[in-house]
Amino acid sequence: MEMVDLKVLRHKNYVNADKIYDWVEAWGSDEHLDKAGCGCYIRYQDTIVSWSISDCYARDRIAVGIHTDSSYRKMGLANKAASAVVQSCFDKGYNIVEWLCVSTDVGSKAIAHRKPD
Repeated sequence: MEMVDLKVLRHKNYVNADKIYDWVEAWGSDEHLDKAGCGCYIRYQDTIVSWSISDCYARDRIAVGIHTDSSYRKMGLANKAASAVVQSCFDKGYNIVEWLCVSTDVGSKAIAHRKPD
């Protein structure tokens, strides 16, 4: 597992890195993400197979999201990535971590209801 550091990530040629760039675009800048947000990803060789990144925040609340490449689902990777990001959010001083997903996303809902490893 690796923490998202966009300056480092941009120098790598990982498959799926573009999906992380798309996700963090709303933060506006690398510095803003570093200061107020967080994220991590899990790689298999040169492919980023699962990631969790904070989406947005307000005062002491932050929302996180997760994604796992379809070829790597049901391996527990999303749970590991999400647990690390949730802990990072608390470490940054957030008191409430929200997890938003569509009601039909059974996998995400199951992870959200699991106890951390």
